[in-house]
Order: sequence, then C-alpha cells, then structure tokens
Amino acid sequence: MLIEIPVFKRACFCVPLRYGIIILGYLNVVISIFYVVSERMLGGMHRGVPIPAPFWVFFLVYAAEIIFSVVLVIGAHKKLCILLNAFYYYSLSTTLVAFVCLLVVWGLYHNVLLESDTYLELTIAFSSFAVHIYLLLLIRSEVKKLSNCNSYVVVNHMSEVAIEQPKGEGRNAL
Repeated sequence: MLIEIPVFKRACFCVPLRYGIIILGYLNVVISIFYVVSERMLGGMHRGVPIPAPFWVFFLVYAAEIIFSVVLVIGAHKKLCILLNAFYYYSLSTTLVAFVCLLVVWGLYHNVLLESDTYLELTIAFSSFAVHIYLLLLIRSEVKKLSNCNSYVVVNHMSEVAIEQPKGEGRNAL
C-alpha cells in the first residue's frame, strides 16, 4: 500500500515555506532552552512527572535538541540541503523513539494514568508529536524544492538558428 506524502508550498497556509521553517526552528530553540532551565529548577521532572534520572541526562538530551535546532535554522537561512537533511533524520528518529516510549509508558501504567489527571500531559505530548511531524513534512518539502531548483538546464539556442544566404549578386541594393 502506497501513501502519498504531501508536498507543501507554504507553511501554515500563509507564510512562505522557508520562512515558516525558520520561525519553527527559532521556536524550537527557545522551547528547548526553556526546558533546560525548567528542568534545573524543578529538579528532574519531565512534563510534571518525576523521573529518577540525573540532571546531566536531561541536559544532554536538550543540548542535542538545541544544537540540531540551530543546525535547522542555519540550514534554512543558507538553503543548505545537508543541514536540513541532518535535522530531518535527527528529528525523525527522536520523534519515533519518543512515540514508542510514550506507548510503552501508556501500556505499563494505563490504570494509573486513567486514575490521575494526566489527560493534559497526553494532550501536550500528542500535539507536540503533531507539530514535529508537520515540521518534518515542511523540511521534506523544502529539501525537495531546493534539490529541484538547483538542477540548471542550459539550452543552446544558437544551434537552432538558421541563417539564410542573401539572394542576388551579393552587393548591397542601396
């Protein structure tokens, strides 16, 4: 079964594609920095749930997120397909890993999650996945657009021109 992946011409139906990627890239950098600061203040809590992991684990994860978000912003500003592809594959892999982890946690603690008020956290998690998938589709569309625009075709029209010989004796009629 084949699924056609959409190709976008604009981000959010109103902003040009590259500017939308730049805006989402800057937003991603700001949110990642906010998470690093809030993790330090909250002491190892992730989305309101205490996780028994040292701070340096969270710091490494968010540091990688910040670095790749900066790679996205630079790649979008300079129209570099290599940097956009690097963020694309990083974001695709981390989104899939996070989704699998969310499903595992949901499966293990299904009864506990239903008893407590975690619907807000699940809503935030799924909306975050939706935004990341949308960003991935935007980046894929931009990379396809940049790869198609960089293929220059030069046509020599001079080889198609036919020059007729003047009729007559070869002297100027005037």
